[in-house]
Amino acid sequence: MNPYMYIGLPRNSQLLQIITKEFGLQPGDLKSKTRKQEIVGGRQLFASIMYHAYPSMSLSEIGKEMGKDHATVLHGCKKTAIFLVLEEDFRHKAIAVISAFMRYRYPSMADWFIIRQTGVLIEKMMVNESRQEKNRRRKEQSTITLPSRMSEVESA
Repeated sequence: MNPYMYIGLPRNSQLLQIITKEFGLQPGDLKSKTRKQEIVGGRQLFASIMYHAYPSMSLSEIGKEMGKDHATVLHGCKKTAIFLVLEEDFRHKAIAVISAFMRYRYPSMADWFIIRQTGVLIEKMMVNESRQEKNRRRKEQSTITLPSRMSEVESA
């Protein structure tokens, strides 16, 4: 693991505190093994925020922060995308958590900037396009295809 990767990142414990406060949980609930819906929802929201806010972190590293594995993180991101669309109460809690997180992440920024960044992160979480798909599209757009010499021979 690269020790310089985390320079400038806020402490993840702050995000955990924001989520536990908004969801009305105890401090250690998100890292517990319980399957209660409100705890699982907070855990999935944490995974999704970390996944979309810090693209340099791998799924395994995010999972270690939660005490889970990479598959749980990926599943949490997918479920968060569904809940943001379908569950109004969850969406309101998620917006409150993300705006508080953005306020912590950018303490000296204006309110309009915090609102804009919250909206951007919510949109990313709702679309939930996989990183591999994004990278594949980016490579396709930046790749210049040149005709091969074989095509010249075949046409002659």
